[in-house]
Amino acid sequence: ESDNNELCTIYKSILSMLGRAQSQSTSSYAERQQTSAVYSSLTLHLLREHIQSVAQIQPGLQLYHAALNSLGRHGSHDAITKLLNDMKDPSPDKMAYQIAISSLAKCGECLDATQLLHQMRGKGFSPDIVC
Repeated sequence: ESDNNELCTIYKSILSMLGRAQSQSTSSYAERQQTSAVYSSLTLHLLREHIQSVAQIQPGLQLYHAALNSLGRHGSHDAITKLLNDMKDPSPDKMAYQIAISSLAKCGECLDATQLLHQMRGKGFSPDIVC
């Protein structure tokens, strides 16, 4: 149990670092988009495949939160929505919805963010009010 907690902490840190990774040499929009796609792909691979097959642990909400944050930092709005909708075990909690909504809004995907807000409320979660 202790080993799993330590592994989860390490993977959470890796997912967070992937979200913060920025290539200083990429200057064009196309290069930034390509770099973002690579980091998003790595994030999803790590969460969906590596953690389960190599570490042999089931990702919990903390790892999903870290992955959603990472995807949000790279503007991967399609991946954010898909990951949230694919979550079954564990099911999305209030924090997962809030991370996804905030990330989508920052990407300029306000319609998708609003749809997720309605979905969140339909699941019985009330959003936090931030002024």
